[in-house]
Amino acid sequence: MKEKLGVRGAIFSSLFASFPSVQFFLISVLSVFSVVHLIGASMLHRIKIHSYEVGLYFHDGEFRGLLDAGRHWFFDPLGRVYVETVSLRAPWLVHDKLDVIADSGALAERAIVLDLKDYERGLVWIDGRFSHVLPPGLHAYWTALREVRGSGGCA
Repeated sequence: MKEKLGVRGAIFSSLFASFPSVQFFLISVLSVFSVVHLIGASMLHRIKIHSYEVGLYFHDGEFRGLLDAGRHWFFDPLGRVYVETVSLRAPWLVHDKLDVIADSGALAERAIVLDLKDYERGLVWIDGRFSHVLPPGLHAYWTALREVRGSGGCA
């Protein structure tokens, strides 16, 4: 059997046969490394945002800001970080937490935000063409890839 294994194989097989504690030690070290690898994989997140997207960064359910295009790494051992990518190709931003995002001021130079009362309507032009009439409510339109113009408050 030593002839088939070669010199190194013979050394390792004789080492494991004569010292069971060495075998136990190596197995325990390998199991610890595999557990650390599994935990580490779930703790470190990489998010890629394309050039035509923006990331909405949430931590523990609260909006924290916008992420630009590129790769972003997050160390998140408790699973509290959430990034939702939103396309800039569609001019409108529709989100459940739009009020919180608009109130944070993160959309200041990137979007037009219109908050229309019950008695108001808004008009929207996209790329120089009339698009539609806005009903009452909170609306946001990206201005990065398209020319968006809005007027609100028309009674």
